[in-house]
Amino acid sequence: MTEKASQNDGEPQPTVQESQQDSLAEVISPLIPLAQDYIETQKLDSESRHRLQERQLDFAEKRLVTGSRFINKALNILALAVFGLFALSAGITFVLDDPSLGIQVLSHVGAAIAGILSGVGFTRSRQGRNSAS
Repeated sequence: MTEKASQNDGEPQPTVQESQQDSLAEVISPLIPLAQDYIETQKLDSESRHRLQERQLDFAEKRLVTGSRFINKALNILALAVFGLFALSAGITFVLDDPSLGIQVLSHVGAAIAGILSGVGFTRSRQGRNSAS
């Protein structure tokens, strides 16, 4: 026998499946660092998106707090204005003893408020129609 034949007699011959696995391992092994880099990049991207969403949530929360403070102040001012209007009307009615003048003040102020509100509503509806076309 030849030397090659005598060397192979002591060692088992690799099967077709083992040789395919070896060749697959040779193909995949250079791709492993690439896959690890991709996973790391995806992790960093996910973390940055998470931080961005947290910042957006914090900003929206601050905006809501600021909006609620504004609404509270506006409602307080409105309540004071209504109270002042009724106090003025009551003062005219009871202190000056002129009920018709007190009622006129209330009706005229009410008409002015109704006119302002209807004007604002008309302007908004017109702007909505213009932007829709």
